[in-house]
Amino acid sequence: AADAPEKGRLQEDLTFKRLLLEAAGTDTPLAPPTRTFANRLELDLGDTTFELYYIGGMHSASDIAIFVPERGLLMTGDTMADVWLTDTAGCLASFIARPNVRHDFPLLLENWNALLARKESIKKLIPGHWNGELTYEGFEARVQYVEALWEGTNEAVAAGTGLDEMLTGFDLATRFPELAESPGCSQGNNTTTITEMWMIQTDMESAAQVLYDLLDEGAEEFAIRNVVAHRGAESPSYFFLEAQINVNGYRFLQGERTEQAKTMFEINVELFPESWNTYDSLGEALLTDGDTDAAIAMYEKSLVLNPENTNGTQVLERIRSGAAVN
Repeated sequence: AADAPEKGRLQEDLTFKRLLLEAAGTDTPLAPPTRTFANRLELDLGDTTFELYYIGGMHSASDIAIFVPERGLLMTGDTMADVWLTDTAGCLASFIARPNVRHDFPLLLENWNALLARKESIKKLIPGHWNGELTYEGFEARVQYVEALWEGTNEAVAAGTGLDEMLTGFDLATRFPELAESPGCSQGNNTTTITEMWMIQTDMESAAQVLYDLLDEGAEEFAIRNVVAHRGAESPSYFFLEAQINVNGYRFLQGERTEQAKTMFEINVELFPESWNTYDSLGEALLTDGDTDAAIAMYEKSLVLNPENTNGTQVLERIRSGAAVN
């Protein structure tokens, strides 16, 4: 139908595939770049100037923004949008400092702020996707948000504040309510961005990721225990986030690697014994493994810590009634 909600996405997919097909059928040789830059570059084409600004780190390591002063156009790439024209926002759906992407936040902020200072010359902002729009106010709010996180992380590390406290203090909904419901912004993205900044500031690694990698490759127990021993150490090499460890446990569980999942959840229980959710997750892994008695004990413990845990209540009811749980 002409008004079908998936029409825009299908049109975009069709256009992209057509371009790929055309490219595959041409003999035109690839032309590698002849000029590169690390900060800013100005290209003078006579009647038109292209000002290129490095803004890598919130999408890919090599993102750039392009300002065309003669036209008042600012092209912001795949980094942000504050209006989606469809539900298929693509990269614009995640305003986030992506893991495993090189970040240079001081340079990113320097260039973003330099562009913000051109407010009187900017007539239109153009995101990298056809189905997103960006206002100057939306651009400014996102720059100020990243700047607040970067400065806050600096201050927290200098003051000896823990990452958990930093995450609480910079909760998206309470600290940045104007962005909490804005396209591309979410509490999960907020946590990931702060965590990436934290790793840069402290040179620490995520224990959750290190443990996942060790279990994935079948490392010996002593290697696992060596990581866990850093919790509470005077100069730890790793930081420990309950939610990250839990997510990685479920990565194993969903991949039908129950033994690794159980180990990950057991570590989380050991590290965070006052968290009802760690017991709930371990109970699920044990139940999946067929160890019903041990699973019951974990669910019961989770309910002691949180009587409002409806999942635990429901699972125990199904177990005791003899109904299928999974």
